[in-house]
Amino acid sequence: MDIKSGKKMNKYQEALDFLQEECRTIKKGEAKQHIKTLQELVDKATPIKPIKIIKRKLFKDGIDMTLAECPECNAVLVKPQSICMKCHQKIKWEKGERINEERLDDRIH
Repeated sequence: MDIKSGKKMNKYQEALDFLQEECRTIKKGEAKQHIKTLQELVDKATPIKPIKIIKRKLFKDGIDMTLAECPECNAVLVKPQSICMKCHQKIKWEKGERINEERLDDRIH
């Protein structure tokens, strides 16, 4: 448990924190690079909320789709897509999220 936030850490973050503490005495660049790589993997595996969520009619049939942007690479996401296909960031859609009625520029047709 993370004492500062009072939240249960995910198992990847716990393992990484343990390795970081063990490696603090090691001054080798190789160990630091491995820690950096592991942190990037932990960050990708931790779901984050998409940004610029909108609802848009895409077809003449009036089919509504919820679209958003990946907060890491700004790629277009379609709900319920759980992983960004461009950067592989895990995405966390929330129930009852406020949806803008704006257009998400003309990248999608």
